[in-house]
Amino acid sequence: MAQWILSPTHQCSGISRIFEFCNDDGLPAMRPYTCGHAAASTFLTYHGVVKPEEQSALQIMSAIQMHFPADTMGGYFGVSRRRMEKICRNAGLKLTVVKGISELKASLDRCEPVIVVTWVPGPVILGKMLPQGHWMVAYAYDESHIYLTNKFGGCMTWELFSKSWDHWLPGLIQMRNTGITTTAAF
Repeated sequence: MAQWILSPTHQCSGISRIFEFCNDDGLPAMRPYTCGHAAASTFLTYHGVVKPEEQSALQIMSAIQMHFPADTMGGYFGVSRRRMEKICRNAGLKLTVVKGISELKASLDRCEPVIVVTWVPGPVILGKMLPQGHWMVAYAYDESHIYLTNKFGGCMTWELFSKSWDHWLPGLIQMRNTGITTTAAF
């Protein structure tokens, strides 16, 4: 559920706290496809477009879902990069692209969260695990981990994140090793 989360250690670089939206904050019928909307809601809240209020999380995310529905493969595969950028630009944010780990860390060092997509294990169909993409907001890091919103456990090791971010699946929506933020160009 929507809530404030804190960077776990004082040794982290990045944002010390961020208001996190999760898939469960969206419309019940759309929850399997709401990670993009959760990431957008978190990002918009950080930038002051949306007020961080736990009791209105459903209203905030459902409004975004209704105005900007999932659009990849008829909505069955969630939100495209184009849709994510449209959500943010419609809110008045000027976006820039982050490429690679060094630019990601540099953005976080400036306390600018970065929207990312990684692959995660998906459903098993006919004995085969299908990969699926997952939108999250990177908000802090330390030597061994990157801290992400809407992620069970709240973080990934750099090794796992690098493999998941560099997977072919985020590449299908031009997000392989790519993030979206609002800082000036590098």
